[in-house]
Amino acid sequence: MTQSRTLERGNVFLAASEGALRCLLLPVLKRYQEKYPGVHLRISNHSTPQAVAALHETTADFAVITTPVTLSPSLTQTIVKEIREVPICAREFSDLLGRKVALSELEAYPLITLGAGTTSHAFYASVFAAQGLAFHPAIEAATADQIIPMAEAGLGVGIVPEAFIRPSDNVRRIELQEPLPLRAVCIVKRKGQPLSVAGRELERMLLAAGNDNR
Repeated sequence: MTQSRTLERGNVFLAASEGALRCLLLPVLKRYQEKYPGVHLRISNHSTPQAVAALHETTADFAVITTPVTLSPSLTQTIVKEIREVPICAREFSDLLGRKVALSELEAYPLITLGAGTTSHAFYASVFAAQGLAFHPAIEAATADQIIPMAEAGLGVGIVPEAFIRPSDNVRRIELQEPLPLRAVCIVKRKGQPLSVAGRELERMLLAAGNDNR
């Protein structure tokens, strides 16, 4: 017990969405592991709905996910960091580059997004619907990591968080006339159930990382 209180030992079970993992979690987890090597981390990669379900099933101490998300009254949400998502394409779609593109123009191109049942798919559908546009992706990827390679191969226009794009990726950002609405990485916890010392420290480091990026 003394070792747990001093972070020499402990366990943290975390449910994380892929977007949250790539946009915030990975560098924080690296610093945490270096600082507290005796703490065992178990990270489950989920879609946002699955991560919320893991909290209800008590198989995770807390979740780090991307918005929008609908939560039951038994859960609390804390926004940590805003993220911007952008459409991308390869040179096969060069007519979309070097100018400002209306969202309505993307309706005529094959879109590559995450599949139905994910928060991202529902978010994009709502954004298109708000402008009276149909949202019917040509390719629905199982994971966000698949979207950039598919866009690189010229299969269509992908939509990904800016943080996913590396200088070595053979894709270009498409500049929209009106940027997509911001989303956010957030921490979700069960009400009335305090985290362990190890869990609270990881939460503190995540919040600090979010503040550093504002």
